[in-house]
Amino acid sequence: MGKNQIDRLKSILDGYKEKYIAVYGTGAMAKEVIEGLQEFSKIVVLDSFRDDGYFTGEKIINVEEFKLLDVEVVLIAAKPINVPTIAEHVLRISHRENLLLIDSFGNDLRKIMKKICEEKCKYYRKSAEDLKAKIRDYDVISFDIFDTLLMRKTLNPGDIYELVDWKMYESGKHFENFAQNRIRAEKEIESDVPDIHAIYVQLQKNTGISDEEREFIKKFEMQTEKENLVVRTEMAEVLRYAAALGKEVHLISDMHFPEAVLDNFLKDLKIEGYIKIWVSCDYGKTKYSGLYQCYRQSVTDGRLLHIGDNVEADGFYPLLNGMDIYLIKSAKEMLRNSSYWEVLGMVHSLNERSLVGLFAAKVFNDPFRFYKTDGRPKIHSIYEVGYLFVAPILSGFMIWFLQRVRKYDRVLLGARDGFLIEKLYRIAVEELKLKEMPEAVYLLVSRMVCIGAGMNTDQDILWMLSPPYSCSAEQILKERFGLEDEEIQKYDRTLFPDDKEYVVAHREAIFRHANQLRSNYLKYIDSLCLDKNRRYAFFDFVSCGTSQFFLQKIVPFKLDGIYCGTYCPVSGEERNLNIDAYIKNPDYYRKESYFFENYLFIENIMSSYMPTLVSIEEEGVPVYGSECRSAEEFYFMSEMHRAIIDFFTDFVKYLYVFSQDIDWKIVDKLFSYKDSAFSNTDGIGIENLTMVDDFGKNILRI
Repeated sequence: MGKNQIDRLKSILDGYKEKYIAVYGTGAMAKEVIEGLQEFSKIVVLDSFRDDGYFTGEKIINVEEFKLLDVEVVLIAAKPINVPTIAEHVLRISHRENLLLIDSFGNDLRKIMKKICEEKCKYYRKSAEDLKAKIRDYDVISFDIFDTLLMRKTLNPGDIYELVDWKMYESGKHFENFAQNRIRAEKEIESDVPDIHAIYVQLQKNTGISDEEREFIKKFEMQTEKENLVVRTEMAEVLRYAAALGKEVHLISDMHFPEAVLDNFLKDLKIEGYIKIWVSCDYGKTKYSGLYQCYRQSVTDGRLLHIGDNVEADGFYPLLNGMDIYLIKSAKEMLRNSSYWEVLGMVHSLNERSLVGLFAAKVFNDPFRFYKTDGRPKIHSIYEVGYLFVAPILSGFMIWFLQRVRKYDRVLLGARDGFLIEKLYRIAVEELKLKEMPEAVYLLVSRMVCIGAGMNTDQDILWMLSPPYSCSAEQILKERFGLEDEEIQKYDRTLFPDDKEYVVAHREAIFRHANQLRSNYLKYIDSLCLDKNRRYAFFDFVSCGTSQFFLQKIVPFKLDGIYCGTYCPVSGEERNLNIDAYIKNPDYYRKESYFFENYLFIENIMSSYMPTLVSIEEEGVPVYGSECRSAEEFYFMSEMHRAIIDFFTDFVKYLYVFSQDIDWKIVDKLFSYKDSAFSNTDGIGIENLTMVDDFGKNILRI
């Protein structure tokens, strides 16, 4: 500290010579302050780690003594990076409304903390238009970069290193404990603000890797970082607005990537209009330790506004340097403050964090998503519903599914549930470069056809009759059993006391049709070149195994069910099927997850653009029923498919690592967030959805 700095403090404290002044800190700076203020007779010392004894001849006091002495001034003499935290602590323990709180430069910290508090308190009233209006009042505008203009798809910044570790391993370039060694290298380097090149020199020194390996890993990290960056669209628009107004626009970042690297990242993402990037590693100073001073010395005169997400780095320190501020929140902070907060406590593995990170990168890409809300984000479209709430659960299932089907020769994806799954399967195989994965076959099935072709007992007939119906028994014989008018007996209630006996009385005609349908279906199966000596995986979305049970009675090969969800049959009969499922619900009548309470919402999406299969003709040609879905329902399904494919592609291409399943409870929680208790989905058309049960022909409310 220089004489001018001490003289400034004396001037500020001139009226407090007989008042208690607490110097906060016991380091070199605190020592200089105390020695420079010898003429002040009532100096005491506060410290985070000591609450008794003496420092530089002055008594160290505890919090109780601080309150009893009625200290009127607290002078924080600590490292700049610690000042905001200490200031917040002091304001919390002090009962004086007029406490003078300053730092070693004489800055009024109480005024600064009040400004930051105001910024926090009005967040739900902030909008892009609000920020644009503020920009109009300033001459020079600066933006933070990470979590302000750009954000990562990963949940945590450090997840990038773990992702690099896994991705290199998967590509055949394994460097043991890379993530830990990368973090260690950055901590051990002599400079407080090293750039990426210096960090890798230190990494090489620590691990003994070659020059070639060093450059390979460094480029791999930079590429992985680049692939996982997304623009915060509203903030990029705000920057363009400021530039269009003729404002002088700068970017300021604490980062290990030099200006040239960051400029490349930004230009590739179409962010332009700024004059210069001020990066800590280029100047040897962070936002906490002098980067703002370097910036201020170079910009033109005028009113300065800084925009960023970090309360200390983008709030406290710009204010200390005579700039005004506008604080936004990072996506993770918004997630923590939203109705979605609970999922943060559920993630553990890298895949789980990445999946939630991708969710947050979409829902909180807009830092103003909370504008005029109660913490429940406003969802704007069907696409967003699909991307945020449905895509994670299907992605979690697909990751699980890929691991389970590896041992099979083929995967039979039952229609129509398998239509979307086939697309996701092919995306995964292509993007992950999976070798020796079984071929996916879209298998034309329906409960109607499987049961119809598999019937050979009275019990099967009664099962076919069990789903509710509202038409006549004669009509049931036509629709469910395929009988013609001339094959149907007159319903004489003196002979047949109920529908069951009446229908079973047609067993001969029913079994004749079943045999014909079975023969036709086997011709279709033969066209797929499936080997009768093989065992195949069979996909159904959510089922107790009905289609698999009756299909197994028809086909000459073995089937193992690999489902998204399964439950015990309502009737309770033992079927002896081999079924594994991502989500299990043993008791049909007792729903043990949000998924099982609401899976019909997704069932409505898990379909193709063809009607349901109702029969197979003699040459194995499929026969489809009439289409009962409207244009609006097709639009709903197509938007959902588009969103799910976009999410899954992004996840497997850039974020997924092998051998880590995603706990179904996490994606179940994300699925539950579509409810009105968590999200505002008013006006986008998901409130009164219905679907037609293609077996019982009943209209089901979703």
